[in-house]
Formats: sequence, C-alpha cells, structure tokens
Amino acid sequence: MTPSNPEVTVEYILLKEGGYSNSPYDPGGQTIFGISRRYNPKAWANGRPTIEDARKIWLGYGPDGHLYMREWDLERFPQSVANKLSDILCTRNRITEAIMILQKALWSASGMKLKVDGVYGPRSRALLEAQVATQSGEQALLAALREAIASRYENHVAQNPNKEEFLDGWVNRARS
Repeated sequence: MTPSNPEVTVEYILLKEGGYSNSPYDPGGQTIFGISRRYNPKAWANGRPTIEDARKIWLGYGPDGHLYMREWDLERFPQSVANKLSDILCTRNRITEAIMILQKALWSASGMKLKVDGVYGPRSRALLEAQVATQSGEQALLAALREAIASRYENHVAQNPNKEEFLDGWVNRARS
C-alpha cells in the first residue's frame, strides 16, 4: 500500500473548503479555506488568511502551532482514503471518529466483521490493505466511506437541528 502524500490531501481539502463563511451556527465563526478565526486566531492576526497561509497551516506550520495533517497521520492510508477521511476531519476534527467511520466502511465493503472502536490497529490495517489491493476493492471502500460519512452528517444534524443549513453541503461533500 502506497502511503498518501499530505500535500495532495491539502490540495483536496482546499478544493472542498472553498472561500469565506461566517455562520452564527458554525462554532468556528469566520472561516476561510477551513481555517477558523475562533480556533486559529493567530492565523487571522493580519486579516483573512491567504490560500498560501492555509496550505502552511494544514501542513502543520501554522502560527497557532496546531499540527493538523501530522496530528491526523493520514500518511498511513492510501491517497484516496486519506482524502475522504479529510472530509470528516475538516468538519469534525476528531481522528477517532474518522477511524470509526473507516471501520464501518471497511466492514460494509468487505463483509468482514471488524470492531468499530476508533483504534487503527493491526486488524483494521490488514483489512484496509486487503480491501485496497484491487481497484474494485478500493472503489467499494470509497463508496462505503461516502455513505458512512454522509450518514454521520445526517445523524449529527438530527441531534443538532441548528446545523441544518450545513447539511446539504456536507452531504454533497461526503458523496463527491
């Protein structure tokens, strides 16, 4: 299995995150390229971050010292899987939750039982490697990941109705 390239994942993130937003229902407040003012105030010290600022921040060189890509350790996954996991990580920023979604998708795509515990251990790794060994297996996993991520967003909004305005965008992102 070829590890993912963080720079490729960052470009994927930047395509998905897009421009400026400032919703009262977004806990991050003002956000551009996925960089929120509330959680990354130093990045906003001189105004809105540029796309180059965002690249540096996502790669772990941000002014706030947050590690993002290095903290998530997406290099341990193939590129296509790392990109899809970044969809959930950008909006939820919880690696354990992303691993649980991956585990559910692996179980669905392979038909093999897998403990869904958020720990990327030897069994999860072996199942992932077997699943992505063929193009058809990788495509089946990506389809299962898309649906698992979309389902997670739908459940999140059901529990947090004030997030309804984000649902269509999140689901479209998950299924793309």
